[in-house]
Amino acid sequence: MSQYELFLLGGSSMIVLAVLLFFTAATQDQPIQKSLAIFLLGGVLLYFADINSSHGLVPGDIPSVFIKFVQTMFE
Repeated sequence: MSQYELFLLGGSSMIVLAVLLFFTAATQDQPIQKSLAIFLLGGVLLYFADINSSHGLVPGDIPSVFIKFVQTMFE
């Protein structure tokens, strides 16, 4: 996997995790700093993916990167 794909996979996964943590913290009246920190880290990884890409960050690449990751795990 290329650096673009790794950064895209990590960043998009962290953004999804941060959104889930945010809603969990909001419903249980807990502080949301952890979710904000993970969201920021995911954003930085997506920025690195944009830097390492020759064609820019394409949201349509995310499903294909997840499929490629799953295929490499089961080979």
